[in-house]
Amino acid sequence: MHLARHVRGLNPWPVAWCQLNDQILRVWDAQAIDTNTPHAEPGTLVAITKEQLIIAVGEGALALNTIQLPGHKAQPVSALLNGKHPFLLQQRFY
Repeated sequence: MHLARHVRGLNPWPVAWCQLNDQILRVWDAQAIDTNTPHAEPGTLVAITKEQLIIAVGEGALALNTIQLPGHKAQPVSALLNGKHPFLLQQRFY
């Protein structure tokens, strides 16, 4: 819940961000999810749905809905997943 509020609070400026594979991703929209991810370390990509990337956090998970890859415009995750994308399960976001 705290991270989802943080993302909303930083939109439209300066925009929340995270790091994946030495690249900075800007997070434009995210929501908290009540789900149990007991064996996943915080920051681990635990699920990829048609519309969201699900990241394990301390309690529950964070669903990324709209992100911006370096050098690209902000896009819904669903659009990014239709093309070539850098996301693999068990990757760590920092």
